[in-house]
Amino acid sequence: MVWRLVTALLVLAVSLAVVVRLGYPLRYEATIVRTCDEHGLDPYLVAAVICAESRFRIDAVSPAGAVGLMQLMPDTAVWVAGQDGQTGFSVSQLVLPEVNLRLGIWYLAHLLERYSGDRSLALAAYNAGPTAVDRWLAEEAELPRGVMAYVGRIERSVVRYRFWYGAPLWGMLLRSLPL
Repeated sequence: MVWRLVTALLVLAVSLAVVVRLGYPLRYEATIVRTCDEHGLDPYLVAAVICAESRFRIDAVSPAGAVGLMQLMPDTAVWVAGQDGQTGFSVSQLVLPEVNLRLGIWYLAHLLERYSGDRSLALAAYNAGPTAVDRWLAEEAELPRGVMAYVGRIERSVVRYRFWYGAPLWGMLLRSLPL
């Protein structure tokens, strides 16, 4: 009787872990954590951005032309690579996880600095572009509903990533699933 209960609880835990892992994937974690540490960013914030932008698909390309995990526009990626002192960068490298993450995390850190740590404005700029956000601020206009929805979605995902992956035992179980 006890073994049936233990078995049922284990099956339930693994099933829940599979559902969570599918809803909140986390790949390239070592690169994300290392690069976030270099730039003082929360890795769960970056994971939430990646989940919203590409669902962790390195080959994702948006209708607007944004590429890779962090959905970087090619012109933005070229600018970031130059600002970061990278020589020999090619837009074709945006499909490489290490390159896309390094550039995307640098860019997100830059936006956070540009907007004095205001995460909502930085995320709005990541979504709509800093030129649009600067214009809305200058006009004292509200951010468009779609942009605010994006920011809210990211903020909710950060909380969920931290809850699911931040718990030592549960996080270890999630990370052990080969999804």
